[in-house]
Amino acid sequence: MSENSNQEKPSKLKTAFQWATAFVSTLTGDGPQYGYNVAGANWDYAKTWIGSKKAPKLT
Repeated sequence: MSENSNQEKPSKLKTAFQWATAFVSTLTGDGPQYGYNVAGANWDYAKTWIGSKKAPKLT
């Protein structure tokens, strides 16, 4: 029984991740990779803002 539930969790997590990826792809219209790039850019921007206490100008 416990072995079964252990296998079920990653499966649900993977499904949720795939759903989120598809959702981001739908929003961006440019596929999952674009969504990851946007998330990474936003994270870099946030780290820079936190580090400087002043948001740099977006180019």
